[in-house]
Amino acid sequence: MMKQLVKRMIRPLWRASAVIRRPVAARFDARIQRLVIQAIDASRGAETGRSGFGDSADASVRIEYSLGALHEKIDRYSVEVDLVLNTLVREIARLQYRLDEVESRSSRECLSRSVGLTLVDGEAVESSPAPVSRVG
Repeated sequence: MMKQLVKRMIRPLWRASAVIRRPVAARFDARIQRLVIQAIDASRGAETGRSGFGDSADASVRIEYSLGALHEKIDRYSVEVDLVLNTLVREIARLQYRLDEVESRSSRECLSRSVGLTLVDGEAVESSPAPVSRVG
């Protein structure tokens, strides 16, 4: 029951964040793809001019180094993406709270501004309009 409630609350936020998630994910994927291609090209370049057991060990060291650098960059980008998404979620929650505030305030003002006849204890009573405040 609670899981369904949480899913219902998160689903609109997830859909709303797609506008930002898609470009960020696309850039992240493109960057990772370029880094992998560079690592593969570096390993191919190291293997083409050399032969023998020692050269392949040297190439594997280079590949391991490249993969280590790749993992560091992935970790760095994942932290940045996580930070951006956390900030986005906080902003969406803040905007939702403000929207709820505005909706409740407007519904209260609409109820207080009702003009016309009101029945009180079976008698018709003329109600006066509420004062209107103007900004600016």
